[in-house]
Amino acid sequence: MSMISTRPTLSQWLKKANTLPMTMNGTNMSGEERIKALVKGQPIVINVEDNPQANNQWPLSHSHTLGETIVNKYSPLIDKYAKQYDLDANIAKAILYNEISDYHRFGLDYLGDLTNKSTSTLPMNIQGKTWGNYKGKQYDTYNPEQNIELGIQVIKQIQNSIHNPTPEKVGTVWNRTGAMEVNDFGARTKTIYDNKLWEK
Repeated sequence: MSMISTRPTLSQWLKKANTLPMTMNGTNMSGEERIKALVKGQPIVINVEDNPQANNQWPLSHSHTLGETIVNKYSPLIDKYAKQYDLDANIAKAILYNEISDYHRFGLDYLGDLTNKSTSTLPMNIQGKTWGNYKGKQYDTYNPEQNIELGIQVIKQIQNSIHNPTPEKVGTVWNRTGAMEVNDFGARTKTIYDNKLWEK
């Protein structure tokens, strides 16, 4: 399944979206405003600009082995929920690889999860306080299966909210909800997605 499809122009898309009940233009919303809308399942439309300056180079902390291991460990759950929520599983795997390989903080994330002190919980590195009550249903982000199910729903909604969604744009908004242009995390997400680095 490809996540990229032929789309109308932004002006056409916004015009159509504004005719739907309670659809909001999210392009100029703050990150906090976008999160509130997304958590409630409120339809919003976001334009994320391309950014040739976005850097897809790995940070010094990058661990391919860790990213590959954890993505493959959770691939059955990702595939299960990606199918359930009609999402390209590879975009979820690319985001998970990005989170795990570059944001592991040399084991501190795992310690935080073990002591229930994490603000962002593995494996999807999702913030339970922010996203845990999603569309009126409470998710335990310390439970890996619920963590992944929630993460995939959020990714799917982000993808549906972006005009002309691409891996780099979806990864960017996942990483920084208020972003207006592709950032470094998004650029790395595209590289990971295009090359399926968890298979290397």
